[in-house]
Amino acid sequence: MRRLEGLYPILKKSPVLTSFAFPRLREAIECFKRALISADPHEITLHLRIAKIHRTLEEYAESVAYHRGVVEVCQADCELHTEIWCAF
Repeated sequence: MRRLEGLYPILKKSPVLTSFAFPRLREAIECFKRALISADPHEITLHLRIAKIHRTLEEYAESVAYHRGVVEVCQADCELHTEIWCAF
């Protein structure tokens, strides 16, 4: 993935090239989404990877949606830990 990140500034200048330069990123998104089906509900790594691919493809709305999901999971985990510590 590091090699592709080096191309990002070049592709930023020409959004038309993005869909042609990263043909397998769509496949990667689908694979990560399938992995989410059986993943732990508090899994954030897969969400972050999907968000990063969407950002690379300049699909910002989708990227933001996955990042919001990560924030919601982290906030829920924080609230759960707060409740546990306040019980003692």
